[in-house]
Amino acid sequence: MGAFSTPTGASVLAQRLTRAGYQPVVLPGKWNRVLVQAGSTKEEAVAQAKKMSQSGFEGAFVVPSRS
Repeated sequence: MGAFSTPTGASVLAQRLTRAGYQPVVLPGKWNRVLVQAGSTKEEAVAQAKKMSQSGFEGAFVVPSRS
């Protein structure tokens, strides 16, 4: 959902996602990344990204799992 140079930016987005009913994960590092698990299949993930975009989280996109 986003990458921020400061933990505060990531935290703000994570809180907004939580209030909207999503379960965000913040991955700390040089870039504090905010992710949302979107399903176990590509189709589920694409549908979730579309739903998120329609609910005000524009720019949501699918990133394949590294596992």
